[in-house]
Amino acid sequence: MVVMKKYSLLFLIIVFQLSIFQSVLAQSADKGKVNVYLGGGAGLMKREGNGNINITKEFSSTKAFIGLDLNVKKQISLGLEVISQNFITADTAKVRDVDGGSLGLNLKYHFLNKEKSSAYVGTSLGVFSFGYKVIDADLNEGKLIGNGIYNSLFLGYNKYFGNVLGLFVQTGFVNQPMQMDSLVFNGTSYDSWNRLQIADWNVIMRGVFVNAGLTFKFRNK
Repeated sequence: MVVMKKYSLLFLIIVFQLSIFQSVLAQSADKGKVNVYLGGGAGLMKREGNGNINITKEFSSTKAFIGLDLNVKKQISLGLEVISQNFITADTAKVRDVDGGSLGLNLKYHFLNKEKSSAYVGTSLGVFSFGYKVIDADLNEGKLIGNGIYNSLFLGYNKYFGNVLGLFVQTGFVNQPMQMDSLVFNGTSYDSWNRLQIADWNVIMRGVFVNAGLTFKFRNK
């Protein structure tokens, strides 16, 4: 419920901001360039936490994403991005198979902005939720669910091979602090595990990433 409220609020903010972006876009000297992009990425992450997952752990992650950018100025774009993540971890027997989803806004400054290429620095901010598959002492499988707000800094480059189609690469740093919400076994939700309150568990995931994929450039006239 908390996650749904956060996503609903963010969605309303996004709709409001995009309506403003569209108004600004009509007056922009860049005549309304729109970029739609999709791709995948990999990262090296470090997890720190308390509660039952208080062991510092390094692991790798993979992700798939799709996004939309609107150029509100010649060198500035604002956008929306949806991300699906999976984490590859040689963890303890208690925690395994981590997956998550994110929804966020990004801001990019294009210090190189040509017809066939674009280089930029950017930042993103959004909400995310994570699920950990967990196993208790009796080998019952459950799911530990958490959510948080993430932010990232990145450097990217787009290369276009025609009027529409191009490729992009990005590299950067992401910070994902997370608060645990619930632990579910066989459809039943618990507020504690091993005598520890789930709500007291906090996890920080942070690390570096590399993304690549396709980008499509359009004119909104």
